[in-house]
Amino acid sequence: MDTQFVATVFGPERSGIMQTLADETHRLGGKWLDSRLSQLDGQFIGLIKIDIPQENEQQLKSFFQSQQDINSQFNDVSNVSAHTRSLTVHFDAQDRAGLVSEISNLFRKLGIDVDAMEAHRVAVNELGGNMFTSQFELRVPVTCDLDGLEDSLKGIQADASINIE
Repeated sequence: MDTQFVATVFGPERSGIMQTLADETHRLGGKWLDSRLSQLDGQFIGLIKIDIPQENEQQLKSFFQSQQDINSQFNDVSNVSAHTRSLTVHFDAQDRAGLVSEISNLFRKLGIDVDAMEAHRVAVNELGGNMFTSQFELRVPVTCDLDGLEDSLKGIQADASINIE
């Protein structure tokens, strides 16, 4: 019988580490079902959903944990509720302190889970300041009113450009 879990691996970037982990997963009869890998300033992080024969699960986890300079954590997979849907929100506005905090608090209050977020601050000479540009991958309750969500986001910053897909 197969089992599934999510591995979180992080540490200093080094050539070939992801290939090493993938090769061992394959050798033990497992497969990566989904993964998100990212690198920032010489550090990397990986989120990997793994399906593997139950009898090889602990051996694979031990292998991940034995990798020098790499930290590994494991979580059981929980089924995503049938009562949610995925969507993407783009939020662009003149930058100011606290935007990520306010947006995150709004999502929490509305029962929205953030699966991924990417945000940047970009200098715009014509504005005499910075623009905050962001993209959120969300899991929202199927009952979520998208017009109400947009209005709530506008309440954070009235001049924001918001696109919900």
